[in-house]
Parts: sequence; structure tokens; C-alpha cells
Amino acid sequence: MQPCAVPVDLVRAARIVVDSVARNIANHGSGVYSALLASQLYETIKGELARTPRQAAATIGILSAALDQCRNAALHVDNPALMEGELRAALETLERGIGAGTTTRPAPPRFRVIEGGLSVASSR
Repeated sequence: MQPCAVPVDLVRAARIVVDSVARNIANHGSGVYSALLASQLYETIKGELARTPRQAAATIGILSAALDQCRNAALHVDNPALMEGELRAALETLERGIGAGTTTRPAPPRFRVIEGGLSVASSR
């Protein structure tokens, strides 16, 4: 199994979208504009998911979760705070995916020779 590896560029794009949506909401901008930004992020994540090898299960899980959150964000045109919250959750999901690839793996098992049996008989 491969470690999770969410591209850093994807996380940067998600940050830009979240910041733009937050700014738009703070300035009482159009909910449709915010939904358009959310859908662009959705398409970007969807493209990355299509390029991800099927054996990279951890990465696929992270990207799928972020994709669902973007889909939910785009549905909440009438509730800007909920839209922003869903996009922030997607960003946090993607950010966790960056760190997941750098975690240390458990040490491999150590093998040692057990005295006795054939090993004792062959040394005599």
C-alpha cells in the first residue's frame, strides 16, 4: 500500500478558493459566485482523483471526502456560512492528506535465530 500523497498544489488551490469565498461572503457578495468557486475546486479535485492510481487507497479516500465536501458546499448557495464551512472542511481534509504521506511507519519485524533444532546440530 502506498502512503497518502495529496499534491501541495491542490492544497494551495483549495486555500485560494476558501479565502476567495470567505472574502466574497464578508463583502456580502453573490452566493452564486461562491458556488462557482466551489464547483471549480470540485472539478480540480475530481481531475486529481482521476489521475490517482487505484492502489493509492489513502489518497483516494482523502480526495473523495474533499470532493463530497465541495459538492455539499456548492449546494448551499442560500446559506453562505454553511458553504464556507464545507469548503474549510474540504481544505482541512486535503491538508491532512499532505502530512499523511510523511508519517513514520512502524519498524519492520526483527528476526532472530532461535537456538536449537537444526542450527545446533549443524554447528557441531
